[in-house]
Amino acid sequence: MKPDLERREHVNQRTFRIYFGKRIVAARRRRGWSQQKLADCLQVPRERLGKWEVGICAPPPEDLVALSEALEVTVDHLLIGRRSVRPPTGLSAEAKAPLAEYLAAILDLLK
Repeated sequence: MKPDLERREHVNQRTFRIYFGKRIVAARRRRGWSQQKLADCLQVPRERLGKWEVGICAPPPEDLVALSEALEVTVDHLLIGRRSVRPPTGLSAEAKAPLAEYLAAILDLLK
């Protein structure tokens, strides 16, 4: 590779990591979580999470999936900024009942 092309590729990777980190920070703050709380949830050192957030490095794939699940956003959102929210999972029967009643009432209004 030519030196100029190598430099451009390095800048693009760095820019990607910076924006990736900003999306982590934004999603973490939307949840009202500290770095420590998210790091504990992911079972990684807070310092490692901090490096992801400032763009020094990016997480390995298995941590990326765990990160998206913890922050309740898609991997696409973290990687490229596509704003789709992960649907809630694991609702208990107690939580589903009022939601089902609410949705049924809305559907009745739409008839």
